Amino acid sequence: STLADVFSGLAINVERSFAAGDWIATKDGVEGQIIEINWRVARIRTGCNDLVVIPNSLVAKTIVTNHSRLSTPHIGTVRLGIHHGVAPARVIEILKHAADNVESMAADTTPSAYACAFDDTMVTYELDFAVSDFTVLAEVQSRVIQQVLAGLQAAGIAVGRPVTDIRVWCDAIAGREH
Repeated sequence: STLADVFSGLAINVERSFAAGDWIATKDGVEGQIIEINWRVARIRTGCNDLVVIPNSLVAKTIVTNHSRLSTPHIGTVRLGIHHGVAPARVIEILKHAADNVESMAADTTPSAYACAFDDTMVTYELDFAVSDFTVLAEVQSRVIQQVLAGLQAAGIAVGRPVTDIRVWCDAIAGREH
């Protein structure tokens, strides 16, 4: 296996699909910044500041997403359901306005919101926004969600399915018989 790691390390370094400093995610759920790739292993620092060491032979066999190499912004998405009694145009306007009020969006980008699905009681909406740095995506998404909820609450619009109140009355329990 050491020989496989060495040859895989050579292939990784020649191919240059990722390098030290890049933020990556593997199919197996490892996500973080590459600290080092040597002849035998790749060392990755996770968002929790843990060090993950992966043999190069495993790195070469898995699907790796490199978040650092593209020059385009990274897209974040918020999906939510609203009762179909609320006009879609109103919800879309609130979603766009909420995202516009969040700092750290990528320059020269505009958030987009649209209705993407519906069923007998709900319409599903999607709000897409862009950030220029992958490392702030989760933080910005949290701020977007906070702004969206504040905007919907201010408009008196509830998120999710309405509460259903079901009451069962049993005459036998109440002391009555038929």
